[in-house]
Amino acid sequence: MPIYTFAQPPANFPFSWQLSADNEFIHTTSNFSNSGSTQSLVSGGELLNLTSKLNLTYRSKPRWHFYGGMDYSYSKSSLSNVERTSGGLPYVRGGLRHFIPLKKFQLIAIGEANIAIQQIDMFSDDVLISDGFSKIEVGLWALVKAKSFTPYGFLGVVYHTDDFASPFIVRAGSNLSVSSSFSFFGELSYFGTAIDDKYAKTPNVRWALVNLVSGGSLRFYSVNPSHTDIGLGASYQMSSEWRSQFALDYTLEGQRYSQGLTARLSVSWNFGDTDAVRETISKPGFKKVQPVEKKFKEKLEDEDQQFFE
Repeated sequence: MPIYTFAQPPANFPFSWQLSADNEFIHTTSNFSNSGSTQSLVSGGELLNLTSKLNLTYRSKPRWHFYGGMDYSYSKSSLSNVERTSGGLPYVRGGLRHFIPLKKFQLIAIGEANIAIQQIDMFSDDVLISDGFSKIEVGLWALVKAKSFTPYGFLGVVYHTDDFASPFIVRAGSNLSVSSSFSFFGELSYFGTAIDDKYAKTPNVRWALVNLVSGGSLRFYSVNPSHTDIGLGASYQMSSEWRSQFALDYTLEGQRYSQGLTARLSVSWNFGDTDAVRETISKPGFKKVQPVEKKFKEKLEDEDQQFFE
């Protein structure tokens, strides 16, 4: 059960388009058991996973974002000196965000659907690169307006298809701006089970495959997982068009979930018309100025040809 939402509240931007790439890397050698204790993976097992999320966002109006994208995931597992690798496109997605400014707060409502391209084959020998089910997430961010110190919180639920456990998500954190370009943030998040998995009473049906192909790691395909994470990160606004973010998340406690340190790197590029250009174009009587250089050049060439005839 990977992180579903953003490393911190989604930021608005003054352009019409944004292309973003969010990369997540984890290397794990242990799990949290049913009781919450930490257990090393059997036979020296380990799992490495890199997931890249690519999104293209259209900002139709200052308060609305519509986006679509896809994932690429690569996994490598080892168990008893046997290594397995696999990669592919596990998901395509579509979503929206609605920014609601209030007097002292800002609310951001989100909705996102991830459609699974690859489902889990119980008889496959490939290491898992995703959970293999589709999911629909809805949630609400709340931010306290301040100059440099911005506390925030999030509450959301995620519905999973194919009778997998569906979680709820609670997050709380704060962003500290130290300049117009740099900011730091920290947050605490909890993922719990809202709807039980169909294999809640017989989890070994799934874990038999996990133990075989994923080094025993419960990063993917677990039953009723829950966990609490702490995250620290920094954002750098390189220009009005470019923004980057780096974060580290550590799983403090959990049940039936992998333990490890996750690194995240995000880069976004804004492009297209700005709000100022849109407002100008929308004014009555506005006409775009047509380029005349080419026509002028062609006319000049014609005159030159006539002169030498």
